[in-house]
Amino acid sequence: MSKAISAEIVEAGCDVAKLESVSQSVAQTRAGAALASLVAVFLQMVWVSEYKGPTFGIAGFLSLGNGALQWRNRTAPCPTDPSLRHTCVRVRRTSALM
Repeated sequence: MSKAISAEIVEAGCDVAKLESVSQSVAQTRAGAALASLVAVFLQMVWVSEYKGPTFGIAGFLSLGNGALQWRNRTAPCPTDPSLRHTCVRVRRTSALM
């Protein structure tokens, strides 16, 4: 909360810490409700959270493989057609940034 709002609340006789605590619990409740809705719609989220170690391990391995393939092809020739060459160079720059 901003200091001006906190000062007004204190002047009104309210406890700032208690209001912040209530605000945090409301935000947590909303986040919990949102997560419950997502799990109800996407049941696979439960599986991902159950097997998060292997899931993120496989994702990391695939990301490293992608990086290796991009590194290997960084000097591959682009087409000679100017518009295709421009697209090829642009896509390579974008991939390198990612």
